[in-house]
Amino acid sequence: MEKILITGGTGTLGRKLVPGLLGAGYTVRLMSRGPRRASFPPEVEWVRAKLASGEGLGEGLREVDTVIHAATAPFAVARVDVEGTRKLLGAAAPLGVRHFLYISIVGVDAHPFGYYRAKFAAENLIREAGVPWTILRATQFHELLDKVFLPPLMRLPVAWVPTDFKFQVMDAGEAAARMLQLVQAGPSGLVADIGGPEVRTMGDLAQGWLRAHGMKKKVVHWKMPGGAARAFREGVNTCPAAKYGKITWEDYLAQNYDFSQ
Repeated sequence: MEKILITGGTGTLGRKLVPGLLGAGYTVRLMSRGPRRASFPPEVEWVRAKLASGEGLGEGLREVDTVIHAATAPFAVARVDVEGTRKLLGAAAPLGVRHFLYISIVGVDAHPFGYYRAKFAAENLIREAGVPWTILRATQFHELLDKVFLPPLMRLPVAWVPTDFKFQVMDAGEAAARMLQLVQAGPSGLVADIGGPEVRTMGDLAQGWLRAHGMKKKVVHWKMPGGAARAFREGVNTCPAAKYGKITWEDYLAQNYDFSQ
């Protein structure tokens, strides 16, 4: 039975990957910094390891055929996303890992946002490591806007939002389904980008978010300066010609929030 190691297995994407991989007959091992969580099926193997330090990576990779590298740390990208990927690849190569599948972000090769540049640096490490690889670039998941980007902007009485930023948010489960296909296909290099069903402005997404949370708040445009802001306005992080997902922002909000409040 082929064994799959998922880094970042407790995250948004990792949790979506597990059922499909188990259903396809793979043995699944999750790598996490913390102890086993009771919410995961008992047949899922668990190993504690730290990408930043390299602690536990050898044990995590033991007898593994494929690595799905989904771990990320937006506030520690140099240590985790770049150096952690380097350490993971360095441990995987001598152990005979046959496939290294990495989830990246659409536009990282052209977007100056620091987090995206780190993801691109990780991509380059993967290309050069000598382990057979696949890289999939996806647009932002719904949860990123819902849980990370929008809440800090909604704390003041008036919401200052870069309303002209463009996003093509997609469902993490749909991305997981594509990754299962890529596991089954084997090493494929840089594959076609995938994105959500619609390219939307952040102002539009913010209005839907406010309705879902039962909040009435004035949204005021915040014109952010700099190259990264310009890239978001231009939609460098979107792929309009590759609308893989079907679940919209409104679908996601309806599934997760009670609009009757």
